[in-house]
Amino acid sequence: MVKDAFPSAKIIATQATADGMPATMTPAMISSTWEKLFPNQLPNKINGADEVVNDSLDLEGHLIEIIENGFTDTHDTTSLWIPDLKLIIAGDVTYNGIHSYLAETTQDARNNWIKDNQKMKRLQPEHVVAGHRIPENDDDPIILDKTIQYLEDFNRLAQKAKTPESLFEQMLALYPDFINPGSLWSAAHSIIR
Repeated sequence: MVKDAFPSAKIIATQATADGMPATMTPAMISSTWEKLFPNQLPNKINGADEVVNDSLDLEGHLIEIIENGFTDTHDTTSLWIPDLKLIIAGDVTYNGIHSYLAETTQDARNNWIKDNQKMKRLQPEHVVAGHRIPENDDDPIILDKTIQYLEDFNRLAQKAKTPESLFEQMLALYPDFINPGSLWSAAHSIIR
């Protein structure tokens, strides 16, 4: 869709992201996952990366540093830090008002995810744009703390919950205004079987 709208745009990715793209673009994955999530919305051609970058890139004179987060809500996630704007584009490492996608995670992955948010806090950003957010929510750096708290609450409750339903209900009670409870439902069922 990006290439359809902006034919001269370049899709830039880290090596890990570029390496992971083909698995998400197989005909089986497209029909079993993406078409179900986005019926009749996918472009005819799905593009991979045009260019691979390592730790930074320049955009119109602005240095953009790539933060390799590792496994957060899925494998090989990244965030972007634009120092002169004190801006983090957090990608999948930070959520804002939405139940986090935890279905692929382990306790170790969630602990790493917490550390990634703590590491980004040390940059002292003025703005943090979450990869998953309610559009009208502010890009306040407090969302780093809120993501950490959500993950810590999930870890704590998951250790004690006897059923997926009890974990789901306890998290809903703590986060009643968060959207996408389906993500929480799938997480609870993948953690407790």
